[in-house]
Amino acid sequence: MEKAKSAFEEGIDAFERGKARDDCPYPVADDRRKLWIEGWDKAKRADDLLVDGTP
Repeated sequence: MEKAKSAFEEGIDAFERGKARDDCPYPVADDRRKLWIEGWDKAKRADDLLVDGTP
């Protein structure tokens, strides 16, 4: 049985699938929103490094 993804992992996956940061599925009052956005931001920074070498 596969373990469910964390909100952080969901954010990373969302970036990789081309979703916008504003597409976070969690409402502002949900603690998972911060984790999802942190995951999205981390994937974006990693992508930026691959593209131009600067964070």
